[in-house]
Amino acid sequence: MPVSILLSGLLALSLIGYAFGRQRVIAAVLGGRGPSYHSLPGYYGGYVALWCLLPALLVFALWQVLEPALIRAAVIAALPAELQADTGRLGLVYNDIRNLVTGSALLDQSSAALAAAAEYYSTLLRRSRIALTIVMLIVCGGSLIWASRRVRPELRALTWIFLSKPD
Repeated sequence: MPVSILLSGLLALSLIGYAFGRQRVIAAVLGGRGPSYHSLPGYYGGYVALWCLLPALLVFALWQVLEPALIRAAVIAALPAELQADTGRLGLVYNDIRNLVTGSALLDQSSAALAAAAEYYSTLLRRSRIALTIVMLIVCGGSLIWASRRVRPELRALTWIFLSKPD
């Protein structure tokens, strides 16, 4: 899944979290249940939206940092021994593999090992993107549920959003 679609989906889920948190407060106030809330409904919506967005963005950032190194290690480990032995040329071989996947290089008939490594690279990249999507959905959904359960009259959502100390 392209990164732009993934981040757009994350933003959409955060907007849903905003609407859910805001609506929860409005329904409680209109229903006359319990004491009045400290902050305005929009702040509670923002609180839920931030708790939906920020943990998932942290997962995304960590994934983007760790993914290239892990994929590179896996692809290099899967190369034939004669290509792994030439450590001075290993970086060039890896770049050739990446160029084959992106279509920036043409494949010679003599390099079947590079073609297999390029196929393995693209498989790992595809699996990594699917796993990232699943993990981000789980984190976003879990934090959305957690934050929406914390929306109570005693929660000072305004304080949480602006990260200042309560009076």
